[in-house]
Amino acid sequence: MRTIANTLTLLLLTILVVGAALAQTTPVRHHPNPNLPSGGSAPGRFLPGGANLDAKIGPSAKLSEAGDAAVEKGDWQTAQSKYQDALDLWPDNTLALYGLAKCAENDGDTAAAIGYYRMAIYSHDPKVYGTVPGDGYRTNDVRRMMEYVLLLSQAHQDIEAQKVYKRAAYVLNYQDSKFTGKPFLKVLLPEFGPGSGQVAYTPQRLQAMAHVTLSILSAGFDGKVAMPEIQKALQLYPDSAVANYYLGERLYAKSDKGAKAAYEKAAHLGDAKAGAAAQDALKNCR
Repeated sequence: MRTIANTLTLLLLTILVVGAALAQTTPVRHHPNPNLPSGGSAPGRFLPGGANLDAKIGPSAKLSEAGDAAVEKGDWQTAQSKYQDALDLWPDNTLALYGLAKCAENDGDTAAAIGYYRMAIYSHDPKVYGTVPGDGYRTNDVRRMMEYVLLLSQAHQDIEAQKVYKRAAYVLNYQDSKFTGKPFLKVLLPEFGPGSGQVAYTPQRLQAMAHVTLSILSAGFDGKVAMPEIQKALQLYPDSAVANYYLGERLYAKSDKGAKAAYEKAAHLGDAKAGAAAQDALKNCR
Protein backbone atom coordinates (compact mmCIF):
# COMPACT_ATOMS: atom_id res chain seq x y z
CA MET A 1 0.00 0.00 0.00
CA ARG A 2 2.84 2.35 0.89
CA THR A 3 4.45 1.67 -2.52
CA ILE A 4 1.20 2.52 -4.32
CA ALA A 5 0.78 5.70 -2.27
CA ASN A 6 4.32 6.78 -3.04
CA THR A 7 3.76 6.10 -6.74
CA LEU A 8 0.54 8.14 -6.78
CA THR A 9 2.24 11.00 -4.90
CA LEU A 10 5.13 11.02 -7.42
CA LEU A 11 2.66 11.01 -10.35
CA LEU A 12 0.70 13.91 -8.83
CA LEU A 13 3.86 15.94 -8.33
CA THR A 14 4.91 15.26 -11.94
CA ILE A 15 1.54 16.51 -13.24
CA LEU A 16 1.79 19.66 -11.14
CA VAL A 17 5.33 20.40 -12.36
CA VAL A 18 4.44 19.83 -16.02
CA GLY A 19 1.29 21.91 -15.66
CA ALA A 20 3.24 24.82 -14.17
CA ALA A 21 5.78 24.64 -16.96
CA LEU A 22 3.06 24.70 -19.62
CA ALA A 23 1.38 27.67 -17.96
CA GLN A 24 4.62 29.62 -18.24
CA THR A 25 5.40 28.70 -21.86
CA THR A 26 1.94 28.64 -23.49
CA PRO A 27 0.77 32.18 -24.38
CA VAL A 28 -2.74 33.20 -23.43
CA ARG A 29 -4.61 34.18 -26.61
CA HIS A 30 -6.96 37.10 -26.11
CA HIS A 31 -9.02 37.40 -29.29
CA PRO A 32 -9.95 41.02 -30.10
CA ASN A 33 -13.56 39.96 -30.63
CA PRO A 34 -14.82 36.76 -29.01
CA ASN A 35 -17.50 36.45 -31.71
CA LEU A 36 -14.88 36.22 -34.46
CA PRO A 37 -13.18 32.97 -35.36
CA SER A 38 -9.41 32.80 -35.08
CA GLY A 39 -7.86 33.27 -38.50
CA GLY A 40 -10.36 35.98 -39.49
CA SER A 41 -9.37 39.00 -41.52
CA ALA A 42 -9.71 41.61 -38.78
CA PRO A 43 -6.73 43.58 -37.51
CA GLY A 44 -5.30 41.71 -34.55
CA ARG A 45 -6.18 38.29 -35.87
CA PHE A 46 -4.16 35.26 -34.81
CA LEU A 47 -2.17 33.20 -37.25
CA PRO A 48 -1.61 29.49 -36.60
CA GLY A 49 0.68 29.20 -33.60
CA GLY A 50 -0.90 32.17 -31.82
CA ALA A 51 1.24 34.91 -33.36
CA ASN A 52 -0.55 38.17 -32.64
CA LEU A 53 -0.43 40.60 -35.56
CA ASP A 54 -1.38 43.70 -33.59
CA ALA A 55 2.23 44.78 -33.15
CA LYS A 56 2.96 44.19 -36.84
CA ILE A 57 0.15 46.18 -38.45
CA GLY A 58 1.76 49.58 -37.86
CA PRO A 59 5.16 48.63 -39.32
CA SER A 60 3.40 46.92 -42.23
CA ALA A 61 1.42 50.09 -42.98
CA LYS A 62 4.62 52.15 -42.95
CA LEU A 63 6.21 49.75 -45.44
CA SER A 64 3.16 50.17 -47.69
CA GLU A 65 3.57 53.94 -47.51
CA ALA A 66 7.23 53.55 -48.44
CA GLY A 67 6.11 51.47 -51.41
CA ASP A 68 3.68 54.19 -52.47
CA ALA A 69 6.45 56.78 -52.21
CA ALA A 70 8.69 54.63 -54.41
CA VAL A 71 5.93 54.35 -57.02
CA GLU A 72 5.60 58.14 -57.13
CA LYS A 73 9.33 58.29 -57.90
CA GLY A 74 9.01 55.63 -60.58
CA ASP A 75 11.14 53.18 -58.59
CA TRP A 76 9.02 50.11 -59.15
CA GLN A 77 11.63 47.62 -57.99
CA THR A 78 11.90 49.25 -54.55
CA ALA A 79 8.13 49.57 -54.38
CA GLN A 80 7.64 45.88 -55.03
CA SER A 81 10.15 45.01 -52.33
CA LYS A 82 8.44 47.28 -49.78
CA TYR A 83 4.99 45.93 -50.56
CA GLN A 84 6.20 42.35 -50.20
CA ASP A 85 7.88 43.13 -46.88
CA ALA A 86 4.60 44.68 -45.73
CA LEU A 87 2.70 41.50 -46.58
CA ASP A 88 5.26 39.37 -44.78
CA LEU A 89 4.37 41.26 -41.60
CA TRP A 90 0.60 41.50 -42.18
CA PRO A 91 -0.87 39.18 -44.83
CA ASP A 92 -4.18 41.11 -44.86
CA ASN A 93 -2.59 44.43 -45.82
CA THR A 94 -4.83 45.34 -48.74
CA LEU A 95 -2.77 48.44 -49.58
CA ALA A 96 0.26 46.22 -50.13
CA LEU A 97 -1.79 43.84 -52.27
CA TYR A 98 -3.05 46.75 -54.36
CA GLY A 99 0.51 48.00 -54.65
CA LEU A 100 1.74 44.65 -55.91
CA ALA A 101 -1.12 44.63 -58.42
CA LYS A 102 0.05 47.97 -59.81
CA CYS A 103 3.65 46.72 -59.90
CA ALA A 104 2.52 43.67 -61.88
CA GLU A 105 0.55 45.90 -64.25
CA ASN A 106 3.63 48.04 -64.75
CA ASP A 107 5.60 44.89 -65.63
CA GLY A 108 2.91 43.84 -68.10
CA ASP A 109 2.03 40.76 -66.05
CA THR A 110 -1.76 40.91 -66.32
CA ALA A 111 -2.34 37.49 -64.75
CA ALA A 112 -0.37 38.40 -61.62
CA ALA A 113 -2.05 41.81 -61.40
CA ILE A 114 -5.50 40.21 -61.55
CA GLY A 115 -4.48 37.77 -58.83
CA TYR A 116 -3.32 40.53 -56.48
CA TYR A 117 -6.41 42.65 -57.14
CA ARG A 118 -8.65 39.68 -56.43
CA MET A 119 -6.91 38.92 -53.14
CA ALA A 120 -7.19 42.55 -52.06
CA ILE A 121 -10.83 43.02 -53.00
CA TYR A 122 -12.10 39.76 -51.54
CA SER A 123 -9.95 39.83 -48.41
CA HIS A 124 -12.73 41.61 -46.47
CA ASP A 125 -14.08 38.73 -44.43
CA PRO A 126 -17.90 39.04 -44.09
CA LYS A 127 -17.64 37.54 -40.60
CA VAL A 128 -15.54 40.55 -39.67
CA TYR A 129 -16.96 43.37 -41.74
CA GLY A 130 -20.63 42.40 -41.88
CA THR A 131 -22.86 40.42 -44.21
CA VAL A 132 -24.20 43.33 -46.27
CA PRO A 133 -22.46 43.44 -49.67
CA GLY A 134 -19.94 46.23 -49.62
CA ASP A 135 -20.11 46.73 -45.86
CA GLY A 136 -16.67 47.67 -44.57
CA TYR A 137 -15.30 49.21 -47.76
CA ARG A 138 -14.04 52.75 -48.15
CA THR A 139 -14.12 54.92 -51.25
CA ASN A 140 -10.43 54.22 -51.90
CA ASP A 141 -11.27 50.54 -52.12
CA VAL A 142 -13.92 51.39 -54.72
CA ARG A 143 -11.42 53.39 -56.74
CA ARG A 144 -9.14 50.36 -56.86
CA MET A 145 -12.11 48.11 -57.65
CA MET A 146 -12.83 50.24 -60.71
CA GLU A 147 -9.17 50.04 -61.73
CA TYR A 148 -9.60 46.28 -61.44
CA VAL A 149 -12.74 46.47 -63.61
CA LEU A 150 -10.72 48.19 -66.33
CA LEU A 151 -7.99 45.56 -66.14
CA LEU A 152 -10.49 42.69 -66.27
CA SER A 153 -12.40 44.21 -69.16
CA GLN A 154 -9.24 44.82 -71.16
CA ALA A 155 -8.28 41.18 -70.47
CA HIS A 156 -11.70 40.10 -71.86
CA GLN A 157 -12.85 38.71 -68.50
CA ASP A 158 -16.29 40.25 -68.92
CA ILE A 159 -18.22 38.22 -66.34
CA GLU A 160 -15.81 39.01 -63.51
CA ALA A 161 -15.58 42.64 -64.65
CA GLN A 162 -19.37 43.06 -64.45
CA LYS A 163 -19.45 41.35 -61.05
CA VAL A 164 -16.84 43.70 -59.57
CA TYR A 165 -18.49 46.74 -61.19
CA LYS A 166 -21.84 45.83 -59.65
CA ARG A 167 -20.22 45.36 -56.27
CA ALA A 168 -18.43 48.71 -56.49
CA ALA A 169 -21.61 50.52 -57.58
CA TYR A 170 -23.45 49.04 -54.61
CA VAL A 171 -20.75 50.17 -52.21
CA LEU A 172 -20.78 53.73 -53.56
CA ASN A 173 -24.52 54.09 -53.23
CA TYR A 174 -25.22 52.18 -50.02
CA GLN A 175 -22.01 52.32 -48.02
CA ASP A 176 -22.68 52.79 -44.32
CA SER A 177 -21.48 56.23 -43.26
CA LYS A 178 -19.96 54.86 -40.06
CA PHE A 179 -16.94 53.78 -42.11
CA THR A 180 -16.30 57.16 -43.72
CA GLY A 181 -17.86 59.71 -41.39
CA LYS A 182 -19.67 61.15 -44.41
CA PRO A 183 -23.17 60.77 -45.87
CA PHE A 184 -23.85 58.19 -48.54
CA LEU A 185 -22.24 58.92 -51.89
CA LYS A 186 -24.98 58.71 -54.51
CA VAL A 187 -23.38 58.06 -57.87
CA LEU A 188 -25.52 57.78 -60.99
CA LEU A 189 -24.02 54.55 -62.30
CA PRO A 190 -26.25 52.58 -64.68
CA GLU A 191 -27.05 48.90 -64.35
CA PHE A 192 -26.18 46.68 -67.29
CA GLY A 193 -28.71 44.19 -68.57
CA PRO A 194 -31.80 43.65 -70.75
CA GLY A 195 -34.29 44.99 -68.23
CA SER A 196 -36.22 48.24 -68.23
CA GLY A 197 -34.02 51.15 -67.24
CA GLN A 198 -30.87 49.10 -67.77
CA VAL A 199 -28.12 49.69 -70.33
CA ALA A 200 -27.15 47.07 -72.89
CA TYR A 201 -23.75 45.73 -71.96
CA THR A 202 -20.63 46.26 -74.01
CA PRO A 203 -17.06 46.23 -72.68
CA GLN A 204 -16.63 49.83 -73.87
CA ARG A 205 -19.64 51.02 -71.91
CA LEU A 206 -18.48 49.25 -68.77
CA GLN A 207 -15.02 50.79 -69.11
CA ALA A 208 -16.61 54.20 -69.63
CA MET A 209 -18.51 53.93 -66.35
CA ALA A 210 -15.34 52.86 -64.56
CA HIS A 211 -13.64 56.02 -65.84
CA VAL A 212 -16.61 58.14 -64.72
CA THR A 213 -16.32 56.67 -61.23
CA LEU A 214 -12.59 57.31 -61.10
CA SER A 215 -13.26 60.94 -62.03
CA ILE A 216 -15.80 61.32 -59.23
CA LEU A 217 -13.52 59.71 -56.64
CA SER A 218 -10.58 61.95 -57.47
CA ALA A 219 -9.71 64.12 -54.48
CA GLY A 220 -12.10 67.06 -54.37
CA PHE A 221 -13.27 66.23 -57.90
CA ASP A 222 -9.80 67.41 -58.92
CA GLY A 223 -9.93 68.73 -62.47
CA LYS A 224 -6.44 67.45 -63.28
CA VAL A 225 -7.68 63.91 -62.67
CA ALA A 226 -11.43 64.21 -63.17
CA MET A 227 -11.55 65.76 -66.61
CA PRO A 228 -9.20 63.30 -68.34
CA GLU A 229 -11.20 60.41 -66.86
CA ILE A 230 -14.48 61.89 -68.09
CA GLN A 231 -12.97 62.45 -71.52
CA LYS A 232 -11.87 58.80 -71.63
CA ALA A 233 -15.43 57.80 -70.74
CA LEU A 234 -16.93 59.92 -73.51
CA GLN A 235 -14.48 58.54 -76.06
CA LEU A 236 -15.65 55.05 -75.18
CA TYR A 237 -19.35 55.89 -74.80
CA PRO A 238 -20.25 59.30 -76.33
CA ASP A 239 -23.99 58.85 -75.79
CA SER A 240 -23.75 58.11 -72.09
CA ALA A 241 -26.17 60.29 -70.14
CA VAL A 242 -24.12 59.65 -67.00
CA ALA A 243 -20.82 60.71 -68.56
CA ASN A 244 -22.38 63.82 -70.07
CA TYR A 245 -24.02 64.72 -66.78
CA TYR A 246 -20.72 64.52 -64.90
CA LEU A 247 -19.04 66.46 -67.69
CA GLY A 248 -21.62 69.16 -67.00
CA GLU A 249 -20.87 68.97 -63.28
CA ARG A 250 -17.16 69.42 -63.89
CA LEU A 251 -17.67 72.32 -66.32
CA TYR A 252 -20.19 74.00 -64.02
CA ALA A 253 -17.68 73.85 -61.17
CA LYS A 254 -15.28 75.77 -63.41
CA SER A 255 -18.00 78.30 -64.40
CA ASP A 256 -17.62 77.02 -67.97
CA LYS A 257 -20.62 77.88 -70.20
CA GLY A 258 -20.23 74.47 -71.84
CA ALA A 259 -21.91 72.96 -68.80
CA LYS A 260 -25.35 73.81 -70.17
CA ALA A 261 -24.80 71.90 -73.39
CA ALA A 262 -23.51 68.88 -71.47
CA TYR A 263 -26.52 68.91 -69.15
CA GLU A 264 -28.91 69.29 -72.10
CA LYS A 265 -27.38 66.30 -73.86
CA ALA A 266 -27.60 64.22 -70.69
CA ALA A 267 -31.24 65.23 -70.24
CA HIS A 268 -32.17 64.03 -73.74
CA LEU A 269 -30.38 60.68 -73.77
CA GLY A 270 -33.12 58.71 -72.06
CA ASP A 271 -31.49 57.74 -68.76
CA ALA A 272 -34.12 58.43 -66.10
CA LYS A 273 -31.83 59.14 -63.15
CA ALA A 274 -29.12 61.04 -65.00
CA GLY A 275 -31.74 62.84 -67.08
CA ALA A 276 -33.63 64.00 -64.00
CA ALA A 277 -30.39 65.15 -62.36
CA ALA A 278 -29.46 67.04 -65.53
CA GLN A 279 -32.86 68.73 -65.66
CA ASP A 280 -32.40 69.92 -62.09
CA ALA A 281 -28.90 71.16 -62.88
CA LEU A 282 -30.18 73.11 -65.87
CA LYS A 283 -32.29 75.26 -63.54
CA ASN A 284 -29.04 76.77 -62.28
CA CYS A 285 -27.59 77.35 -65.75
CA ARG A 286 -28.21 80.57 -67.65
